[in-house]
Amino acid sequence: MSLPPQAILTPRKRAASPEEPPFSPSKRLRQTNVRHHPAYYFQDGNVILQLRDVQFRVHFSQLCRKSQFFEELRESQLADSGTDGVQLFVSEEDPRDFEALLTFLYDGMTLVESPTLNFATLEPLIRAATKYRFTSIREWAITKLEKVLPTTLEDFHPSVDVEKATAAILLARQCDIPSILKPAFYRMIRSEKFTLEYAPGSDRIETGNFPVPQLSRGDILLAANLSRVFTSQWFGIATSVPSPRCPNTSSSSNSNSGQRRTECNKLFINLWWSRVVKNRAIFHGGAYDPLTALDQLIAMDWTEQGVCADCLKSERENWMKEKRRIWNDMDRWMTELGATLSDGDHPETLSSTPSTVVGGTKSEEGSLKERKTRRSVEAEEPMDRSE
Repeated sequence: MSLPPQAILTPRKRAASPEEPPFSPSKRLRQTNVRHHPAYYFQDGNVILQLRDVQFRVHFSQLCRKSQFFEELRESQLADSGTDGVQLFVSEEDPRDFEALLTFLYDGMTLVESPTLNFATLEPLIRAATKYRFTSIREWAITKLEKVLPTTLEDFHPSVDVEKATAAILLARQCDIPSILKPAFYRMIRSEKFTLEYAPGSDRIETGNFPVPQLSRGDILLAANLSRVFTSQWFGIATSVPSPRCPNTSSSSNSNSGQRRTECNKLFINLWWSRVVKNRAIFHGGAYDPLTALDQLIAMDWTEQGVCADCLKSERENWMKEKRRIWNDMDRWMTELGATLSDGDHPETLSSTPSTVVGGTKSEEGSLKERKTRRSVEAEEPMDRSE
């Protein structure tokens, strides 16, 4: 992911390619509307880095101490020296990323000891640490990022907003952080803002109010397909009424054991209709956020309606198993769907994915239109089975 110094610090007369940030040595700094950074412009610094209109004057040794990039740069001596012996570089890169890096280098303890590290702080630091090969800083920041965006089901919480989830996907792609892709995609898909429409044969993807201007086409379509998987998986769960084998029936001395099992099953049938199928927040919400819907099932007090404690314990264990299965299977779904998209990265390839991976149907006209919102799950409700 990183580039050698010679690629980033190209000679000024050479036109930089799109993959080569124009960071070049210079004998004279650009003076138009240039300002010194208020915190990182040290009079005893021996290198000046001008990023757009911001000048940083820092210590080359401080940069080289943790960065192979800057160590190689110093050895290559690409930069010219000014009249006071200060080496000069200019760049059109975003100065905010470099500022985040310098904050860690010069005031690292402030970040290390901060109890409120968030994505906005870590994102520019990781980009800069990756680009300039500050390996130890990158590793530390990714570890912290995985706490902000937990990668395990036990620590997972879906409370991150869609803008941060989208930014996390971009960061993961830019800086090769595959561990955060799964939680980021899940959070993005569960958002009410996640709205996509597309049809085979068209390059146009309608995103509504969804903020995806920078996401790749492949990631947008991957998210759309994952949303279909979630819908299929959840409806498979939501339309299967629990039928527990009551542990009490194992005792032959209990003359009421058979009656107890029958009552538990009948109670679940009636309660499932009223508490799940007719509960819009759960039944429809689970189509785009099955983990939260399963948590809601687990949290319900079913015993107050007569379900025995043993049957409830058994079903709660089953719902927890479903949560783990969905979370673990997301890795496989993302791999298989990603491989499908790479074959052409076109909407019509989505309909050819294996039925075991993707749930969804084509319309009578043969075109596929995907709209991942509350509207997409408002299918006809099952017939009332209550007695």
